[in-house]
Amino acid sequence: MLALFSGIGGVLLLAKSVPTGIVTSGGAPGAAALASGAVPGSASLEVRGGTTYTVWSTGDAADGLGWVAQDAIAVRCDDGEEPPVSSVMVAGRTTSGMFSAASVIDFEPVSDGTCEVTVGGNAFESASGFVVTEGHQSGSIFGSFFAYVGGAAVAIIAAIGAGLLGGALLVAGIVWRIATPRP
Repeated sequence: MLALFSGIGGVLLLAKSVPTGIVTSGGAPGAAALASGAVPGSASLEVRGGTTYTVWSTGDAADGLGWVAQDAIAVRCDDGEEPPVSSVMVAGRTTSGMFSAASVIDFEPVSDGTCEVTVGGNAFESASGFVVTEGHQSGSIFGSFFAYVGGAAVAIIAAIGAGLLGGALLVAGIVWRIATPRP
């Protein structure tokens, strides 16, 4: 049972580190999208202070998503705040059907409210749109990603170890049962 639960835990941790719900196979924003727009364009979203948000470029998977001009992406909140925009620590990329999304920048507003994300026409080389999702919460995406992958690896190794231990105990029990003299 320990092997089964460890294996399931490892698979769940690993699956949690994979970005999903960013874009659908039809090219529409996925379930994780909080706001989206065409390039060039803008989109508004309700934000919570202290929460990290990620902007993704979206487009045809066959075209690939090329370079990004980060200075062509601006974030402005209703209180006049312009939260700092930074590169993502580990680039995320996801494909669904014929459409792809690639993480571009992160931003973290200080207070709750509404923010507008504006993407200029020269921001993405071959993207046709953008999507804003909630980003990773604890520290950097780098740390979060490797925490999930490391946790998954430990859980999978524990599952293998528990399976081997269970198999060894089974064989030892069979040998003991056969080798023990009966009165």
